[in-house]
Parts: sequence; C-alpha cells; structure tokens
Amino acid sequence: MAALYYSKRMDVYIHIARGAKDEGSPPEAKWYGLWNHFLTLIAADDERLFVFPQMDIRVLTDNETGAINKSTRYTDHALLDSMTEYANDLETIIRVVKKILLFLEVKAEGKSKEDAEEEVLEQIRHYFWMQDKDSDIQVIAISAIGASWAWANVQRSAGTSPAAQSSRAAAVYMQERPDVAFTTPRPNEMDPNRWSTYAEVGGLESNRQLQKVLSIIATRRL
Repeated sequence: MAALYYSKRMDVYIHIARGAKDEGSPPEAKWYGLWNHFLTLIAADDERLFVFPQMDIRVLTDNETGAINKSTRYTDHALLDSMTEYANDLETIIRVVKKILLFLEVKAEGKSKEDAEEEVLEQIRHYFWMQDKDSDIQVIAISAIGASWAWANVQRSAGTSPAAQSSRAAAVYMQERPDVAFTTPRPNEMDPNRWSTYAEVGGLESNRQLQKVLSIIATRRL
C-alpha cells in the first residue's frame, strides 16, 4: 500500500508541474516538488539520511592580490548521510558528521540535458575541491529533465585538489577544476563519460536504475 501511495503522489506532482505556468519563476521550479519527493522516498526509512534543497557548496580561492574570494554553487537537491553525536542526556546534539551521497540538478521539460549534466558536475567539482588532497571520493550525479532522469557515478582521484583552501590560486583553480570530476562507466559500457539512459520516474526503467543507484549508495555510507 505504501508503494502505491507514494506512486500516486508522484503522479500528482507530475500532473501539477505539467499544468503549471511559470509566472516569473524559473521554469524548473515547478518540478522541485517531484524531485524532493523522489529523494524523500529514499531517505524516508533511514534516520541518518537527509534531503537538502539549495545546499551551498563554497570554496575559497586566492586572487592575484592575495585577497580571498568565494566561488559558490547551489544544488537543487542533495542527499546526505549523517552521524550524530549526542551528550549524555541523549537529546543535546554535540556534533553532526555529514557526507553528500548524491547531487540532483533539475531542468524543465524541453530543456537541454547537456546543461543539466554540466551544472550538476560543476557542483560536484566544487564539492570535491573542498576535500582533503589525498581523499578518494565518489558521489552519484542525477540530471533530471522534467519527470525523466539519468544518473552517473562521479569520482575524484586522490591528489587532484590542494590540501588547504587558502593555498588555491584563482587562476590555477579555473584551469584545474575541469579535471577534478569524471564519470565512470556503467557495467558493460565502454564510454567513460556516458550517463545512463533517461527514464521517466515511476516507470520500470526508472525503478531499475534507482535500484542500481541505491546499491551503490549503500557501499558509501558513513
């Protein structure tokens, strides 16, 4: 019953989005409800998973004068894993360790999938740039066009980011960041930059792809 309930809610989100007028808002905004619901289903039964819209991914760079600049990208949605440390009363939070497992970029129907793919990769490049130089990290990227989506596994090789944000020169950052993130192939696919096929959410192919994504995420938990 729960699966049917959530499926029907997804149908309603799609119906509302396709019937909505932009009225000055970004055209993709009417699809945010659907994709927030999509990720919420993943996190619903796990108290350590959280869905965050509009999370800012911010890195610091030095310019030629030595002044510190900020370069920021905002996710449409991100899925976070977390571990919470409580005080002895088991109520007061001391700290929360968090890790982004998945980035999701949304575009309206009819928009360029290449734009969505590049934007989510740019967010991930910023995230990778924040990590320690010798860390080897991977995340899932999702490009959503209306009600359809594709995914890619994105990894950063160790040693491609400076160890400290304060050591980053703006010019070097601009030159090197395109090499920070790259997509890895799905099984039996030879092209290392290939995304999965686009599938409409709720359909058989979408469900198959989601199970694959969930199986990968399960291996990367804190």
